[in-house]
Amino acid sequence: MAANGAGYVVLVGSAAGRHGGTSLDGGLEYATYAASKGGLHTLVRWLARRAVKKNVLVNGVAPGMVQTPLFASVTLKPDGLPLGRFGQPDELAWPIALLCSPAASFISGAVLDVNGGAFVSA
Repeated sequence: MAANGAGYVVLVGSAAGRHGGTSLDGGLEYATYAASKGGLHTLVRWLARRAVKKNVLVNGVAPGMVQTPLFASVTLKPDGLPLGRFGQPDELAWPIALLCSPAASFISGAVLDVNGGAFVSA
């Protein structure tokens, strides 16, 4: 990308990487998942600092619960979520597309929360 004069990179982390996760009954596996996503968010900022001078913009997204095939094994109910439902894959795809477009030409090193309002609920 730098050789071509510009580019966009978007890494996908997790809301768990932002707040350590919300599962009180999660075991060590969940802790390692949350820690790895937190590390990915740090990697976004590290890469962004090094790439921005080459006009390569590196950002990330931190999704909340999104219904994907991997999510099929989760037994959580969406009742406690602000929107009352889980996210859909296209609701994650659109913010990623935005960060890969000229509309994000002045954004670098950001991690965008795509969580249906989970951080603003009481």
